[in-house]
Amino acid sequence: MEQIFGKLKKNTYLNSLTNKTTTMQLPQTSHDAGKSMTKELREQHHAKILKSIEALGEAIYEVIAWHCGMEKHQVGRRLKELVDAGKIYNTLRTGITATGRKANMFAIRKPDTVLPTPEHHYKEGEPTGADLACMIINKHEKLKQKSLFE
Repeated sequence: MEQIFGKLKKNTYLNSLTNKTTTMQLPQTSHDAGKSMTKELREQHHAKILKSIEALGEAIYEVIAWHCGMEKHQVGRRLKELVDAGKIYNTLRTGITATGRKANMFAIRKPDTVLPTPEHHYKEGEPTGADLACMIINKHEKLKQKSLFE
């Protein structure tokens, strides 16, 4: 639901976790910035990002931004669009950001690309993280829970 509220637009969003609505007022500058993102500019950003990923092989958003001379937040937004368009894919490998956090790596999607699935992280017969958690819980009597309300 969208209403004009003075110079601000009042947007109401449904929080899927709490099932309650949240209202936020976005400043006019945010709306102006959104309108300035024309189709041509978006396509220019896509082309720069694709060219960088092709040159790098695979990379996290920070490295792509540095390589193509764009802001990190711009690259982050465009990566989602490029994944949705089927031009790139998340390799399910991670790199480290400048702040030491993990970030997904992206690569060019070719017609013969087999998209990785989370199962590729585990070798055949090797326990998954969920398996290990269950083994730890079952090993310790104190961690076992007979019912939801204990």
